[in-house]
Amino acid sequence: MHIFKKAILSIAILGSIVGNAQNDSTSTTNYKHMPAIGLGVGIVSFSGDVGSNSSVNALSNFRANYSFSAEQRIGNFFGLRLNGTYGTISKNERSLERNLNFQSTLMGGSLLAQFHFDNNKITPVHSLLTPVIGVGAGYYMFDPYGDLKAANGSDYYYWTDGSIRDMEETDANLETANLISRDYDYETQLKDPNNNYDRSTLVFPISLGLRFNLTDEFSANFNTTYYITQTDYMDNLADGSNKDVFMTGNVSLYYHIGRNRVSSSDSRYDDVDFDEIDKKADVDEDGVNDDNDDCLLTPKGVSVDSKGCPMDTDNDGVPDYLDQEKNTAKDSEVDEYGRAINFDNVLLEYFNDSTTVDRENIRAENPELYQFGMSDETSFPDESLLGDEFKVDEKELAKVTNPNSKIPAKFQEADLNGDEYISMEEIYGIIDGFFDGSNNFDIERIHELIDFFFDQE
Repeated sequence: MHIFKKAILSIAILGSIVGNAQNDSTSTTNYKHMPAIGLGVGIVSFSGDVGSNSSVNALSNFRANYSFSAEQRIGNFFGLRLNGTYGTISKNERSLERNLNFQSTLMGGSLLAQFHFDNNKITPVHSLLTPVIGVGAGYYMFDPYGDLKAANGSDYYYWTDGSIRDMEETDANLETANLISRDYDYETQLKDPNNNYDRSTLVFPISLGLRFNLTDEFSANFNTTYYITQTDYMDNLADGSNKDVFMTGNVSLYYHIGRNRVSSSDSRYDDVDFDEIDKKADVDEDGVNDDNDDCLLTPKGVSVDSKGCPMDTDNDGVPDYLDQEKNTAKDSEVDEYGRAINFDNVLLEYFNDSTTVDRENIRAENPELYQFGMSDETSFPDESLLGDEFKVDEKELAKVTNPNSKIPAKFQEADLNGDEYISMEEIYGIIDGFFDGSNNFDIERIHELIDFFFDQE
């Protein structure tokens, strides 16, 4: 433990030096802390009762270890790390007193509270190199097995001369016992005849890490974790008062989900709550977040659909809160208030109003054209009194004139179906012909035709 404390102090000093050097050469950088996930590979080493008297090289007891981690910073100083581990622990002991060995699968997880040195006080946030320390609690499972038999099924017999043979060490077996070697196949589940112990335990990890921030999204972590267990049976041997411990060393690659960097040349953003800013905004308070709202600034209290647009029950393009006719027939043309438009009435009103205005203007400007005492305001003046610009070409009229028709000669061209009645549809036809040049009507004559339409019986 003394060496572990020294390591923590050394890495903290190193991270501080690198961070301060970086702080001198670059501007302060603020970050929005997002979750990070990491995958790692490394080694695990066990320390318990088996091997405490061993002369076997300690390196021979290292085994592979794999880890998965998920982290979340909480502010600049602290964070949480969920860590899962799968690996193998093993230990071998050869001595004059005893020859023991075991191997066990190790699987479990832990939750650690972490302290980050890149907190804008010790070093800038997310410096290139930063130490991380953590403590926590977890739960691990184990199941020790021993290599007690050779490949041929015979037991191992350890003789005082350091050899392993297939018979007990006796004078009678001195000549007949065969030398054998361990096959390191841990085939036998180990049990304590006096204690049916649990094959799982609580653990309390102490973690020390060094993080290299490679990019805004990726970092490499070098992490060592010391696990204090609450069992003395991970090696199937309770030979003292101390609990078993194990230590892992891992190299992990972390991906920081959505990490955003906001650079500044000063501390203007120190008091900015970036987490609050990142929350989905709803400016018009219609219940649809702005980034999904197709109709921003909807009036308050107006019902909206899933896209944030005001409800339009009849789909006429006018929202319900402005629609004065909420059940307009499908595909109807509507005005700005959502009311269906009757184009026949509109056209009649237009021409009626326009011809009335024209008649009143002509009457005011040319009173001599109208007979004295005329009471019918819709009657048109005597054509004999009109100027040439108002007279109809008689030669053109002769082509279509029917002397027996009750329709005046100058309007007979409009009686397209010859039924002696000028209909609104026929007026439409004359108007179309005026625009495409296929008839002899001009604006004044069309106005007269519309007046005749209203006067005919």
